[in-house]
Amino acid sequence: MAFRQFRRALVCAGALGIVSFVFGRVVSAANLAVDPSFELGTASGPENTGGWNFANGAALNTTPADSHTGNNSLNVTNGGAGAASGVPLAFETFNIGVIAGAKFDLTGWGMTTGQLVPPGASNNGTDFAGVQATFFSGDNATGANLGTVETGATNAKFSNHIDSNSPVGQWIALDTGIFTAPAGAQSIQIFGIAVFPQEAIPAGNGVFIDDLDLEAVPEPATLSLLGLGLVGFGLVARRRFR
Repeated sequence: MAFRQFRRALVCAGALGIVSFVFGRVVSAANLAVDPSFELGTASGPENTGGWNFANGAALNTTPADSHTGNNSLNVTNGGAGAASGVPLAFETFNIGVIAGAKFDLTGWGMTTGQLVPPGASNNGTDFAGVQATFFSGDNATGANLGTVETGATNAKFSNHIDSNSPVGQWIALDTGIFTAPAGAQSIQIFGIAVFPQEAIPAGNGVFIDDLDLEAVPEPATLSLLGLGLVGFGLVARRRFR
């Protein structure tokens, strides 16, 4: 009798272990971003492999002190105090897993090393940085910019901002929240980006972004069905050893 109870407990524990393992693998989805910490440099990759493309004055930072982890980060600098600097950015493009209704979440970390000025006429009315994502109708970011379901066509889903209210020299968690691929979406682009960043005098060294994480978000119904199936498996196994 004691051996039977021990075997029953062992089977139940094994089933629960499988449930926990699979749930962990599903919920903790893999990061789809390639070189999320910019440790591989500036080389862009071919279609479906990612790789960072730098534009509008954005640069690779190789100073560990200005990196969230590792040695490198993205510098979306302003080019000095008193001058609007456009929209420095780096982006990656993916076709993996992009179908209408697919959900994703983009996170990252950002820091400014100098106090950003409040939005005003000297910086085109804006002054902030963060991460963003948008979908395109064509393969590899060709065709129309569809935006996201949440933001509408041509409008990317932007994270919370690094701006004039952000503390200097402190890394801030960035998160777009969940966003959804609209009908006709074929590819997705993610960005580390600053929009007319401008530091107050004396100017610091810029705004830095690091450790981006793009993850597919599983549907709650899928998780529920998976959990019920695995629990059912555990119950069946338990009955076999009664």
